[in-house]
Amino acid sequence: PHALEGLRLANALWNYFDLRGFDILDWLEKGLALLQGEAPEQVKARAKAYLIKGYKFAWTGQYIEARHWLIESIKLSRASGDRSILAFALAYLGYFSAQIIPLNSTSPDYDQAWQMLNESEAILREQGYNWELAEVLHYKNGTAILQKDSASALNFWKESIAILQKIGDRLHCTF
Repeated sequence: PHALEGLRLANALWNYFDLRGFDILDWLEKGLALLQGEAPEQVKARAKAYLIKGYKFAWTGQYIEARHWLIESIKLSRASGDRSILAFALAYLGYFSAQIIPLNSTSPDYDQAWQMLNESEAILREQGYNWELAEVLHYKNGTAILQKDSASALNFWKESIAILQKIGDRLHCTF
């Protein structure tokens, strides 16, 4: 039980500790090593840890590792039925696949990126996660720009800004 609680705590506080210079990946690795069961809550905790690892690896330029951990998070999220973790993993993998990972590997797979971003968007709309939905629409805006589809890019941007204004997020309205 302590391994599950420890991993949940690391999952919940990762951004807080990360911003303060702690190596959250080390904490996640230790928690994952201790968590061996297949109970639904354990699978969800691993899916979230893999999501965080994928996100962190991508933003530190380790794209092969990022892709691996985000795919693992998607698999476990689907297996556990946790649609919120699934939405985030799909969003990040779609974004990184279309915009960041291709800059350092092969050419972009826009079809796969759109499929992931669209599925993430549908889940976020269904669950009412407005700020995260605005972020996914921003990712779709960037992907449309890369494909030189300025009309779609503008529509994604407008909807993203409208959502951010509606929820009162002035800071992110500038992106």
